[in-house]
Amino acid sequence: MESTDRERVALTEANNDQMDDYAIDIMVDLDYVPGLECCTYKIPQRLREVTEKAYIPRVISIGPLHHGKKSLAKMERQKSRYLQNFRGRTTEETLEEFQSYIETNEERICRCYDELMFETEFRASEFMRMIQYDAVFIIEFFLRHFEIKASDFLSKREGFRLDLRRDLILLENQLPFFVFKDLYNLAFGSSHEPSFITITCFYLEIKEDLSDQKDIKHFTDLIRCAVVKTHPTDSSEKINKIYSANMLHEAGVRFKAVNKNSLLDVEFKKESYESRPSMWG
Repeated sequence: MESTDRERVALTEANNDQMDDYAIDIMVDLDYVPGLECCTYKIPQRLREVTEKAYIPRVISIGPLHHGKKSLAKMERQKSRYLQNFRGRTTEETLEEFQSYIETNEERICRCYDELMFETEFRASEFMRMIQYDAVFIIEFFLRHFEIKASDFLSKREGFRLDLRRDLILLENQLPFFVFKDLYNLAFGSSHEPSFITITCFYLEIKEDLSDQKDIKHFTDLIRCAVVKTHPTDSSEKINKIYSANMLHEAGVRFKAVNKNSLLDVEFKKESYESRPSMWG
């Protein structure tokens, strides 16, 4: 017999109470030092001073750095809603396996972040809850997008939809890719659901086959992998200086945005450079 909604809420509260037993400062518990796995960093101040808004999420926080910001609080309610929807795809036993997986891999997950990402001290229970809610939200959201469920308002609002996709590829706004992949396989590994890399590429509109990529670090790195695969370099010529678009523009170069498939698909003409507009705006 399936659990009623009331039973599910009670079970969720019981699980949360159990996680609160780990209420210790995660930084002290792990004697935190970034490991070789460290791949998510806070953008250096010298870059933030130029255009800080380019690196800050507009609608959703993923991971520790922007977690808890009031400007992003509305999406925390949506994460809870998506968790409830995700229950319809799986079982309570699977969600318990999620919690066990996150607890077991807590230290490994932490070591993927630069220490500056932890501006706020996390209790272990809060950290694990954040990982689960963020991961389940993205898995459920990507599945809905793949299934073309237009009834979900997150996909119907054009401006919001673009902001959300932009936020999900910001370097400061990431979870390790292995977390998504492992949790997804726990839930659907024995089913006929598409792989996590398939639904991720579908959402991010990546047309290249990246199924052979074994060491994807996060969504930002996934974008890099796609760009590198479409424009491999065999040149050994050293580039001594790279000029920014602003510097080239000030020197008289004119740019024209065109509809092309790659950020690196740039054509030089006598009168102007033509390049694809940035996908993250």
